[in-house]
Amino acid sequence: MAVLQAGAALTNGAGQYFGAVNVGAAVTNTYTVTNTGLGSLVISNIGVSGLNPADFSLLPVAIPPSLAPGESLNFRLAFAPTAGCLRTATVTLTDNDSLQNPFTLSLSGTGNAMPVITA
Repeated sequence: MAVLQAGAALTNGAGQYFGAVNVGAAVTNTYTVTNTGLGSLVISNIGVSGLNPADFSLLPVAIPPSLAPGESLNFRLAFAPTAGCLRTATVTLTDNDSLQNPFTLSLSGTGNAMPVITA
């Protein structure tokens, strides 16, 4: 199994920084999971957990029953900070890859609080 973001291969447990985003705005990253093995790859779940899971959302994705060798699945994660500080979470792919189950990514991003302007 290979997981890529913007064409770059990611390792199990790697960090993904979404950058600095204004509170009330969002940024989305697309990830591609490719079955690089010889048998079927079954992804049974993609979930977000950790300290600030509400700030990182998995956008709707139809997970097929299995991916044949060479087939890929795209999924998207959105970072929409709810506070003006560092936000963290973990995305976990549960699968039947004996070497990478589960496959996790440590997510982080910084929320930029909007300034309060008083007259």
